[in-house]
Amino acid sequence: MAYDGIVTHAAVEELQDFTGGRIAKIYQPTPTDLIFHLRSRHARGKLLISINAAFARMHLTEQSADNPQEPPMFCMLLRKHLEGSVIQRIEQLGFERIVHIDARSRNEFGDLTEKQLIIELMGRHSNVILIDKESKRIIDCMKHLTPAVNRFRTVLPGETYVSPPDQAKLNPLEMTGSDLTSRIEWNTGKIDRQIVGIVSGFSPQIAAEVVRRAGLPHKDAIAAAFEKIQSEIRGHKYQPTIFFNERGKDDFHVLRLSLNSDRTETFKSVHQMLDRYYMVKAQTDAVRQKAGDLSHFITNELKKYKTKIKKTK
Repeated sequence: MAYDGIVTHAAVEELQDFTGGRIAKIYQPTPTDLIFHLRSRHARGKLLISINAAFARMHLTEQSADNPQEPPMFCMLLRKHLEGSVIQRIEQLGFERIVHIDARSRNEFGDLTEKQLIIELMGRHSNVILIDKESKRIIDCMKHLTPAVNRFRTVLPGETYVSPPDQAKLNPLEMTGSDLTSRIEWNTGKIDRQIVGIVSGFSPQIAAEVVRRAGLPHKDAIAAAFEKIQSEIRGHKYQPTIFFNERGKDDFHVLRLSLNSDRTETFKSVHQMLDRYYMVKAQTDAVRQKAGDLSHFITNELKKYKTKIKKTK
């Protein structure tokens, strides 16, 4: 699966209906998940933000979750600063899996203040950070990073926010196919891996799609295949699809992919696709967990039974 920069880009585009709307309610059902109830003239919905190391993501959801009787401290802090605030902007940082939500409200003195919620969706390094927009000072975050944990940047209340290290990749909408092919070392092979290292937001899945569409590892073919995908992103020609596989290796993306799958399901919106995919994923993982627990229990019981038999002999 690939919640990559392109999926993030499409998800942010669909959230623009909430610009000018309000953050009505905030909940934190688990240590890694936040749910924001958003309302505007044009839309309303529940925005799930998860920093789960395996399933870091952000999307609207129709799923319900049980909330703890006592809200976690971070949830209460978000409520204090963001509930009732007006959403000014929802933006992606380049083509990274980083999203900024700017919200404006009045403080206890009646002065207008602007906060920025920074959502970093980067696997085990994922985080949600609330900062003061003007000073860039961190108010608080879901995961605290001390200098001992991260030498590049400290993520703690009171510190100045520093973005994750720049990977010096090219923005896929601000380059040409020739820009890509001129950076590929053709004699080393592994063209798809090189594309991942060159183009921001491109996952191994999309890089492999460029190579498949090209057919031959030739400069002109690779350039044309890249520019075709670039055109689909620029023109919002999305086809949110889940690719189901009987071996359990399901996949998804917002672009049309030439993947081998047993069954596909296409959706009208990126958020519907993501909500469906992760719901199925959660159910499947729950079944596997129960099966594993049952297998472990049976193995232990068999060991006890065999031990008793040996003692009776």
